[in-house]
Amino acid sequence: MLMNEFLKNIHLKNKPEILKFAKSVVSSSTSLKDFFQDIFIIVASYKDVKINNQNFYDHPLIDLNSLKNIASLNLKNPSYEIVLKAIDVLLNIPSQKINLKNKKVELDSQMLNSPLLTDVFIKSVLQKNHKIAELEAAKIISMSDNPISVLEVLMELSIPNFNLLGPLTYSIYRSGRFANSEFMIFINILIQSNITFNYEKNLNKVNTDPIIFFPILNEENQNFNSLILYAIGLRLWNYESPRQLNFQKNIISFFEKNFKVNQNKNNQFKVSKKSVNSLIEGLDKKDPILISSFLYHSKSSSTWNWTVELVMRYDNNSNMTHKYLFIDSIQFLIKNLNNDYLFLLSEYLISFDKHLSK
Repeated sequence: MLMNEFLKNIHLKNKPEILKFAKSVVSSSTSLKDFFQDIFIIVASYKDVKINNQNFYDHPLIDLNSLKNIASLNLKNPSYEIVLKAIDVLLNIPSQKINLKNKKVELDSQMLNSPLLTDVFIKSVLQKNHKIAELEAAKIISMSDNPISVLEVLMELSIPNFNLLGPLTYSIYRSGRFANSEFMIFINILIQSNITFNYEKNLNKVNTDPIIFFPILNEENQNFNSLILYAIGLRLWNYESPRQLNFQKNIISFFEKNFKVNQNKNNQFKVSKKSVNSLIEGLDKKDPILISSFLYHSKSSSTWNWTVELVMRYDNNSNMTHKYLFIDSIQFLIKNLNNDYLFLLSEYLISFDKHLSK
């Protein structure tokens, strides 16, 4: 359905049918999963990569992967609004730029019998030899029992330029992994773009806990991107992958060069006796104690519908391009960091809300 009738309705801007389809998507967690797997592949066929005004490389999969993560927090009651936002991402792509008829790399028997050398793929990517990179990637996908490894290599090569490439490569990597098919469509976004990757050799063995680099909020220059990069770094840090140690070495190297060690030992978190009924109420009161207490109870009860409420609060606000990425990043940190960080994360939420309310 999604690949034919849905695309036809998207092309015709047939709003009643699009809304009808969105309702069918939220009928079950299975249909929601199928929807995101399909829409990832459709959006990955759009190859334009640009630098955005937040100064990192941009592609619609960044927003789409963030929306998928937010949707996955509420599988018992799938969000119709999140599905509509995901469809909006697709609607904002010029229809003539979506090409699902990507020409596949032809591999003859000699190529398939040649050894798989990841180093050849890495070298071709670093030299921006797109043709060889695509050929080597196709060989790995065809012959390896871990075809996602190509995206994992590209993820590793992006970490030295994490401030430019982190959100892009991470979102493509995770989207490709979730789609679990058509890997070359995702890979080609990166190797066909004029992106500079780096390969850092001889990095030190990891013996540093990345938690010490938590970026304290800077109200003056509103370092929201720092929190986003920190969250992506922690996500990669914990992924089970053959390249996990390489991920960790590169992440620590990037953090050491770009982040300060957090010396803030007293972060003021305590569960308040006062309460608010929603995160929105806490944001309106601009009270980090009330917000951190709300987040504590939300985390304890695994209630994450406040993420959808934030998406809707910032609906049609263009003050920050990747608001979904910020919401996804901060929910990950709230969910995975020690509760001692809830007050600091509440300050980020207040500052972000002020920024988008201007």
